[in-house]
Amino acid sequence: MAMKGILIAAILVFVMLMVIPNGSSQNSNPTLIALKGDDTLSPEMDPESEATTKTVQAEYIDLFPIPAKASRQWVDAGSWTVNIGSELAANGGVVNIWYQDVDDGSTNSPQWNASIYVGGSLAGHGQADGAADADTPTLVTISIDASSISVGSGQDLEVRLRYTGWEDATLYYDCLQYPAGWQANTNALQPVTMTATKSKVNLIFVDVFDITWRSNDWLYVYACPASDGSGPTNPEYRLTTFTVLQGEPVPLSNSSKAATILQFDAKLDDGEWKLGARMQYNNDSFLNDISFPVKFKKDDSGGPLGDLPGFEAPLIVFAILATLLVLRRRR
Repeated sequence: MAMKGILIAAILVFVMLMVIPNGSSQNSNPTLIALKGDDTLSPEMDPESEATTKTVQAEYIDLFPIPAKASRQWVDAGSWTVNIGSELAANGGVVNIWYQDVDDGSTNSPQWNASIYVGGSLAGHGQADGAADADTPTLVTISIDASSISVGSGQDLEVRLRYTGWEDATLYYDCLQYPAGWQANTNALQPVTMTATKSKVNLIFVDVFDITWRSNDWLYVYACPASDGSGPTNPEYRLTTFTVLQGEPVPLSNSSKAATILQFDAKLDDGEWKLGARMQYNNDSFLNDISFPVKFKKDDSGGPLGDLPGFEAPLIVFAILATLLVLRRRR
């Protein structure tokens, strides 16, 4: 009888766990944590915004009346800071800047220095040469000499730039045309799972930077019949109308972060469906792009999980309690 009770309990646990959808994630591309016009850092950029500009004044000795300059100096070109409310893990990555010589036609040949600070301490830095002549906005990529950079909950993340040149330079940033900032592989965007009912599809994930999500090409969520070969490429299956909700805390390495839930309106019939999403913080080709298709077997009622995101833990607890109850009764 005891063995029969254990078998019944095991079947109950198996059934409970099988209704929980599972997904997989892949951070295949780096995240750009952009330099913002208000001297902060964020991966969020307004597609309609124009570039913020800042002129950096060069320092050197002018040998007037001799038409020559000497002893150019390093000067501060700006700093951008954000407080990380949870945890951020990254590799060293690179810092991308866009600049233009103020005096068009001159030979500047500047140098740029970028440093990453965490909690006020240097975590990595790098240096790169600029173009001899930058008559139009020009990209400079600075490699950061760190294998990994970790930002703890409540710590400040800061990017500092320094410059030396023979001419003043203008920085361009905080727009999609000139995506300047720290570009690194990070855990800033972490998919958790997807759930569904006949009328709702939930995309559940962790967003370290808590950006404002909008329905656009950077957020592509779909629900299509598993038997349909066209899948997510068919615009008929794309979901666009959603509500932003807050989910249960998701454990991180040393803290936790409340999950973000985007709850999409849907019209799903009985049967097996394929749910999926492609997410990125903005639309530049080398930015964070995550996808995780899952399969969800709907029952006749549409399933209870879609309207209760984060319900996995209570289900598991219930299954364990049911196991203990069955075993107790069989003794």
